[in-house]
Amino acid sequence: MTVLTGQRSRRRVTTENGFRVVRAWRPPLRLQPAGFEPYANHMPLAFIELARGNFDLVHVWHIPDAVAAAAWSRLTGRPMVLSLSGLPERERLDAYRGRKRMLLASASRAKAVHVLSRTARRALAEAASVEAVAIHPGVEIERFRVMAPPDPTPTILCAAAPGDPRKRVDDLVRAFGRLRGDVPSARLLIARGGAGERRLHDLRAPGVELIDADADGTSGLARLYARSWVSVLPSSREAFGQVLVESLAAGTPAIGMWDGAAPEILGSEVGLICRSRAPDDLASALRRGLDLGREPGVADRCRRHAAHWDWNRIGPLYEALYEDVACPAGAPG
Repeated sequence: MTVLTGQRSRRRVTTENGFRVVRAWRPPLRLQPAGFEPYANHMPLAFIELARGNFDLVHVWHIPDAVAAAAWSRLTGRPMVLSLSGLPERERLDAYRGRKRMLLASASRAKAVHVLSRTARRALAEAASVEAVAIHPGVEIERFRVMAPPDPTPTILCAAAPGDPRKRVDDLVRAFGRLRGDVPSARLLIARGGAGERRLHDLRAPGVELIDADADGTSGLARLYARSWVSVLPSSREAFGQVLVESLAAGTPAIGMWDGAAPEILGSEVGLICRSRAPDDLASALRRGLDLGREPGVADRCRRHAAHWDWNRIGPLYEALYEDVACPAGAPG
C-alpha cells in the first residue's frame, strides 16, 4: 500500500508504520490561478506519481487529485474510488472555480463514490445527482476507554476546533453564559485547537477554560472526555462528528446538532440532539446533558454504543468496498 501526498520541499519516499509514503513536491498556492480549489496545481504532479506506480486501485480524497486519478484510470483501465470528507452541499461545491465540474468528471470515472454518512449521501445526491456509498469513519475505541471518575464540578467539554467558524463555538459560549445563570458552578472546557490568540480572546468568558487537549496525546484527550459530564459538538452541517464517538468511547454522553450527521450517532440513552442554535435552546440542551451525565449506568451505555464505530467493525466495510470495486460481481476473481 502506498500513501501519496504533497509537501513544499522536494519529493521524498519513506516507510511509515509499514506503509510506503510518497511526498511529492507541491507547488505553492501563488502559482495557481485565483479562485480554484487549494492546491489544484498539484493535479499534474499527482498524475505523474500515479503513472509511475503500479497500482491496482487508487482511493483519492481531494477533488483536484481525483481528476488526476480519473485520467490514470482511463489510461490504465484500473479502478478508482473517490471519497468526499465534508458535506457536499451546493454552496460548498460552488465555493471554488471548477470544483463541481471536476467532481462530476471524476465521479463519472470512479467505480465508487464514498461519503462519511447518510446525511452526506443525501446532500451529494441533491447537489450533484451523484450516488454514493455511505461508510462512517472508524475510531480506535480502546484508546479512549479511560476509567476516570467524573469531575465533581459540572463540566462540559467541546473538542471541536474553535478556529473553524463552521464549528460554531461562539454559539456554544453564548449558550453557556445562559446556563451559568442556573448552574453557576458549571465549567466549559474548549480545546484550543491551534486557534490564534485573537480568536481565543473572543471566547473568554466566566467559567470558560481554554485547554491544550493534545498536550498528552490521545490518552490526555480521553481523560478530558471521561472527566467531563457531557461533551458538545455545536457544528453546523457536520458530515460525521468523530468527537461524538470519542466522547461515547470514554463513557461520556454527547450533544450534537440536528442539521448534520449527529442524529446518525446519538441515541436518546447516550446523547441529545439540539434542534435550534438559539442560546436558550442550546443552554437547555446543555442542562439536560449535565443531567444525563449523572445518570447511573450512562458510562457503560456510552461505551457499548461507541463500539459500533470501532475499526474492527468499520474496517471490513472498507475492505468490502475495495473488493467490490476491484472484482465486481460476475467478473473473474
